[in-house]
Amino acid sequence: MENRRHHPRYESDFVARIYDADLNLSVKVIDISEGGLCVISEEPIGLENEVNISLFPLGEGPMRGTPVWSLYIEQDQKYVYKIGVKTDFS
Repeated sequence: MENRRHHPRYESDFVARIYDADLNLSVKVIDISEGGLCVISEEPIGLENEVNISLFPLGEGPMRGTPVWSLYIEQDQKYVYKIGVKTDFS
């Protein structure tokens, strides 16, 4: 299978807040790269709609991102959403 990633991914384990006018979620960031991040959420997030992202404990101001894919998976005996969010940290 061809690796189509543009940037290396780094495993992570911290919390982020994803929000917009109709959404306010705390999510777990499981990996991060210059081009985006992958999160675990108990709630779905609409695809292709820009959202604000605040990373904790990094304390960076909010950035904009776009959820581009979502999988409903079983993790630790419960179902959650694994979501890829495209952004630009540079």
